Amino acid sequence: MSSVSRTLRQLRRAAILLQLCWLAVVVASCLWSLWNEKQEVYRLASLAARTSLDKDVLFRRWAARLGGIYVPVTPSTPPNPYLAQIPERDLVTPSGRRLTLMNPAYMTRQVHALARKTDGVQGHITSLNPLNPHNAPDPWERRALEAFARGEQEVVAEATIDGAPYLRLMRRLVVGKECLKCHAAQGYHEGDIRGGLSVAVPLGPYYAATAGHRRMMVAVHALLWLMGAAVFCFGYAKLRRGVAEQNHAEQALEQAALEWAAAMDATDDPIYLLDVNRRIIRANQAFARMAGSEPAAVIGRHIESVVHPEGETMPCPVCEAQNKLRDAVIIMEADDPFNPAGRPIQITVKIVRGENGQRPVSILMTLHDLTRSRHELEEKARLETMLRQAQKMEALGTLAGGIAHDFNNILSPIFGFTEMALSGLPADAAAGSDLKQVLIAAKRARELVQQILTFSRQGEQELRPLRLQLVIKESLKLLRASIPTSIAIREEIDPGCEPVLADPTQIQQVTMNLCTNAYHAMREKGGLLTVRLQMVELAAGDLASKNLAAPGRYILLTVADTGIGMFPEIQERIFDPYFTTKKMGEGTGLGLAMVHGIVRGLHGGITVASAPGRGAAFHIYLPAVAAAAPAEEEAAPAPLPAGSERVLLVDDDPMTLAALRSLLQNLGYRAEPFGDAAEAVAAFRERPRDFDLVLTDMTMPGKTGEDVARELLVLRPGLPVILCTGFS
Repeated sequence: MSSVSRTLRQLRRAAILLQLCWLAVVVASCLWSLWNEKQEVYRLASLAARTSLDKDVLFRRWAARLGGIYVPVTPSTPPNPYLAQIPERDLVTPSGRRLTLMNPAYMTRQVHALARKTDGVQGHITSLNPLNPHNAPDPWERRALEAFARGEQEVVAEATIDGAPYLRLMRRLVVGKECLKCHAAQGYHEGDIRGGLSVAVPLGPYYAATAGHRRMMVAVHALLWLMGAAVFCFGYAKLRRGVAEQNHAEQALEQAALEWAAAMDATDDPIYLLDVNRRIIRANQAFARMAGSEPAAVIGRHIESVVHPEGETMPCPVCEAQNKLRDAVIIMEADDPFNPAGRPIQITVKIVRGENGQRPVSILMTLHDLTRSRHELEEKARLETMLRQAQKMEALGTLAGGIAHDFNNILSPIFGFTEMALSGLPADAAAGSDLKQVLIAAKRARELVQQILTFSRQGEQELRPLRLQLVIKESLKLLRASIPTSIAIREEIDPGCEPVLADPTQIQQVTMNLCTNAYHAMREKGGLLTVRLQMVELAAGDLASKNLAAPGRYILLTVADTGIGMFPEIQERIFDPYFTTKKMGEGTGLGLAMVHGIVRGLHGGITVASAPGRGAAFHIYLPAVAAAAPAEEEAAPAPLPAGSERVLLVDDDPMTLAALRSLLQNLGYRAEPFGDAAEAVAAFRERPRDFDLVLTDMTMPGKTGEDVARELLVLRPGLPVILCTGFS
């Protein structure tokens, strides 16, 4: 996992943790607020309960102080049976109204019943030993009375009555002197805890009154959480973007450092960077090699300990420029560990300054071997010359291919009409011999065209694995008869040479042309013609000088002479077509151009070495192959077929068109010629069943032969089409 991914994962975890913490804080705050709200409800309900109890206690004290009160006897206020021991419990007024004594407990029960109907507050007076069974305690009141016995003075709690929430509060009742009138018979004494007075306040109205406030608190806390979450998300996105930008910047810096190192290590010039105290910050491989160390080992060292480990015998101008922080270009022939041969070197001191261009921050040093620079310039000039020559040969090849196409268009009607004229003459006709001479001249022209196509590498080649030994020896036998004895021929043919992929006719043309040129160079004074065939192994460093593409095993054919040689300006043009130094009539200037075309077509290379008066040597490199296949016998030419089918002829050259039409008609075919491809397609579209064959030229203005064939095959699939060309 990358450091960026790890950082982003940690950042995401921290963001999630902060979100959870924020959620916990908001939830805790909301619960705390709701709890406080509930406590406020309890406080208010407790206040109401205590107020009710205080009121009941006051009523009881008032009634006890008066010894009770008399009230009319009614169904709701019957005489109290538990006060029967009091003689004056019941009275009759002079008017005849019946009255009964109501003690404090009786009065309290009446008040509690009235309160229950008006505001829902439930009061109750009770005791563990009640006189009236209606005053018996419920379970909660019993627990409270037991707590009073343990010393508690008041008990308060939330409870459920008839499924509704209530706040219950109970206070103890202490026996007073006035209480003994009714309760002395129960054995109570003054100061005893006789029971308790309880009240239950309903919490529902309080909860209903505060429900809106609770909802408001929940909504406010939810809004606070959303705002905090939004802030966290925004911060997380910003931090993530910052991490991504920082990562991008770090990658850019790392890439820049790698590119700097790659660029610096790609040069053979030592390059290093110093700080203002002349300590090494960076160094390339070339500097490390000169220092006899690794780049990492020299980082941080003072430059003098690397360049002058034994100290300086005299002030060094480079060190002075560094100490004074000034730019300088110094050429030296110093004899030190960095320049043991004492060759002239150019040392460049460049002060790197800050953004304002004032404060120096580092010193860039470059060492350049001026001797190597001269060699590099010479090699560069040589390669540029080879490139120009290759480009010129490529352009000339394209031009030669076009010329060959036009030549073929001219020769086609010459052959056609001449052969048809000969076929129509008697065998002993006087004009027959003249027409045969025309055919001979046309054949020579055709051979010239073939040479042009070979030069431009556009002619057809019948390539097969071929051992050059036999072809070269056969060619030299033919040459021996035509070369004077003043020229000796030395054969150095290695019989173990591997085969090459080549056309035997082309190899013979190459050998004959080179040997003929050598003969012409030595015919005045004689000399030695050497033909050598050998195996060579070429490495990658040998390819550029020999114009080859890949290293490996090659067959080297060398044709050398001891003739007059060539000047450099002649060597630059010897492979140009129609360039010759021979007299008029001795050559066409196509021989070496054809050789060059054949060699390049076989993926080989050709070089020449010559000097005036020292002869010339041509070296041809052809890639070797594993084994040679047996030669195939050439099939005998078949007679021209005759017939009566209908042929659609298409050719933009009128003479060629006329010659083809006459030839086909003489063979019995019905030919319909068209000089325009578009007209031919239109005629075929109208009558697609009137033709049995299409014979069309390939290169034509407007539509090519390929375009014509495609359109006709759409109209009539399966139609036989013959494409002809004089170009390739």
